[in-house]
Amino acid sequence: MEPLNILIVGCSIAGPTLASFLLLSPLDVRITILERASAPRAEGQNVDVRGVGVSLIRKLGIENLIRASTTGEEGVQMVDTHNRVWAAHAADKTGEVQTPTSDIEILRGRLAQICYLNSVRTSEKAQRDGGPGVEYIFGDYLASVEQDDDQVHVQFAKSKQRRSFDLLVGADGLQSSTRRLVWGEQGEKDRLKQFGVYGAFFSMPPGETDTMWRRWYHAPGRRSVMVRPDKQRNRTTVFMAVANKTDQRLPQVALTGRGKRGAQEQKELMKEYFLDAGWESERICNEMMATDDFYYDIIGQVKMDSWSKGRVVLLGDAG
Repeated sequence: MEPLNILIVGCSIAGPTLASFLLLSPLDVRITILERASAPRAEGQNVDVRGVGVSLIRKLGIENLIRASTTGEEGVQMVDTHNRVWAAHAADKTGEVQTPTSDIEILRGRLAQICYLNSVRTSEKAQRDGGPGVEYIFGDYLASVEQDDDQVHVQFAKSKQRRSFDLLVGADGLQSSTRRLVWGEQGEKDRLKQFGVYGAFFSMPPGETDTMWRRWYHAPGRRSVMVRPDKQRNRTTVFMAVANKTDQRLPQVALTGRGKRGAQEQKELMKEYFLDAGWESERICNEMMATDDFYYDIIGQVKMDSWSKGRVVLLGDAG
């Protein structure tokens, strides 16, 4: 019998993790991972590994590596415009109590790198044992998806290659193109629940006021900024968020923001919102305009009646 032929769209955290578990299972599988970016993406916000997530990284044998790659954040301090602390919550280092800062606090890019490299090692072992392992395709994405009772048929957008698989897994995030292609673009406004909140993430050199504590500042006009330590890179990471349901530029630049030109438009819009916000916003805006690891998107959640349709299933934020 031929191996189960599976296409996973998305090479971030969920996709490579699924590939690793499938290779470690008794199933006979051939896996292809398709990623739009030309290489694994290094950017992204902080990720808390909690609960079942800890069980999963233990099963994969990567817990120690992940714990050695944490940001070192000691906790969160709520500060005012004069940088005075009005509330603080320390991280719980035992893992027994959940606080705003997890005892496993890691940047998304580093976690994605660990999961990807672990899938590569697992694939190489599978190949040494005589299996097909994982085929990685970077720099391409799906142009079309069709399916019948027996297979799902796809065409890659850039290579124009047509291929068929037994199963398609969409692990391509909140703005999943797999979800749009299979469930239809028209239903996105109902599936993607938007809260009118938009966020920007980037890193900058640490300043004199930056410590191993996260500092979180709330400004008038439903704006907030937090700065967080990253001891792995000796950087300070920044998350800026604005809540606004009337300014249509905010969702528009999220949809059109691929590439350097789009990122520049997103930066300019965030600068417009935050330059007069007080606290350390002038410094943060200046660093934002100079950074090359900027990321911006809507903050929302996908709500669906079913995560599968025929031979297509969604995984992670995509569903």
